[in-house]
This record gives sequence, structure tokens and C-alpha cells, in this order.
Amino acid sequence: SLRGLNALLVGLDSTPNRTIVITRSNSDTGASALNLRLQAYARSQPGRVALVTTLGQQKYLSLLARCDAVIGNSSSAFVEAPVYGVPAVDIGDRQRGRMRPANIIHSDAVARDVVRAISTAVNQDFRLRLRRAGHPFGDGRTSLRMLEVLESTDFSKLSAKDFVDY
Repeated sequence: SLRGLNALLVGLDSTPNRTIVITRSNSDTGASALNLRLQAYARSQPGRVALVTTLGQQKYLSLLARCDAVIGNSSSAFVEAPVYGVPAVDIGDRQRGRMRPANIIHSDAVARDVVRAISTAVNQDFRLRLRRAGHPFGDGRTSLRMLEVLESTDFSKLSAKDFVDY
């Protein structure tokens, strides 16, 4: 919504010394109006704000690994950002009902709440706690454990399943 976007932009203005990369809104209803507002915002702050249609996976993940925070209502805040230990401000209700990793700071789509959430996200103490918390997606060793089970299984001793056709 434009209300949520305007709250986001007020929040971004609360961090004037940071460079901002914004990806355009996807094709949800009302995206055209949101993208026009984003274009005007980016044009008003050349050199500080970059607006892109998409970064592609490799560029996005490279940027994610170096950024201070993810801010908005994207599922990336819940999926990719926790793996990289990046704080994320989730604005509004779009992601309601999802599991919330430790990196998520929820904010209503109200400017003062977004400003507060961004302040928390870039706070060094929060970032340190987040690094210790890890992410909810395991330790990255699942495939190795699966391989160990497969290698230690004697498949010759497994019986074939009996099929009964009616």
C-alpha cells in the first residue's frame, strides 16, 4: 500500500548516511503507483538511493552479504537474510503467519514504528545477538548426514516390497 511505502520511506530518511538499494515492487495490485513513488524517491536522492527492477540471484545475494539490513515486506527477509545474519524489518501484514527467524523485527505500516524498527536493526548490540542466534534452517550438513546413512545401509538386506493388484 502507498501508506506502507510512505512509512518505509520516512524510515529510510531516518538513516541519511546510508546508501540504499531498492528493488521495484512486484506485480501485485497497485504496483504501478508504488513504483512511481519509488522512482520519485530515488530521483530526489541521486547517489544515495538506487532503484532497480531486479538484481538477479547472484547480485542480490552478493549485496545481501554486505548490507546492514533488509527493509520492506519481502519473503527474502525470512528466507535468505537469516542465513546471512542480516537484520530485517518486516513492514505490514504481507508475511503474517510465517515462521519468524531471530533476524525479523516486525513493524506496523506506521512511520514511527518503521523508524524504531530500523534503529533496532542497525544497532550493533542487536546485530551481535543476531549473530549468536544463528538461523532456523539447520547447520548446512544435512546432505552429509544423508550420505552417511546411505553409505552405511546394506541395501542387499532390504526386502522388495510386495505388490498386490486387485
